[in-house]
Amino acid sequence: MISLSLSARDVDAAAGVAHHYEKVMGAARFFVVATSPPRIRRRYRHIVQESDELEQLADTWLSRLRDSGADEIVAELTIQDLIALWGRLLSSLRTKRSRRRLSKEDVASQQSLSDRLAQYIRDADPGLKVAIRAEIDTRRRREHGWMLTDLRQGYGDDSGIHAAIPQGTIT
Repeated sequence: MISLSLSARDVDAAAGVAHHYEKVMGAARFFVVATSPPRIRRRYRHIVQESDELEQLADTWLSRLRDSGADEIVAELTIQDLIALWGRLLSSLRTKRSRRRLSKEDVASQQSLSDRLAQYIRDADPGLKVAIRAEIDTRRRREHGWMLTDLRQGYGDDSGIHAAIPQGTIT
């Protein structure tokens, strides 16, 4: 499990993107489910299941925030949840249509959380980075590219990433 300190603003950002992919597909998702080959339907079911898990996590975090009365909580999530959340944040921020629909405050809170998740990954232990890279490699091509680009940018250039991250992990 991964532990991250999250504010109410972070939890709201996470809740806001939990079902991002279904929202982007709109009504077309029903057509896709009805007419697509089995492998596409499996992918879509995985997206829906992942979204439901993220929504449950955000609801749990929000409940913990309310119950504790604190400004922040320490949230526990799996590598899969971390990467799924980060992917949805990146998609929401980098897809023109999605970003247009966000308020300035939403953009700021999503960008802040996205940057913190990327920094957490950059700072992770080498062994954890191997597992994180394996999970990043399961994401769709565009999301995968965004993630690797963000991780590289944190080092200033591509040369630093190889020194900071062991070969065979995030490169």
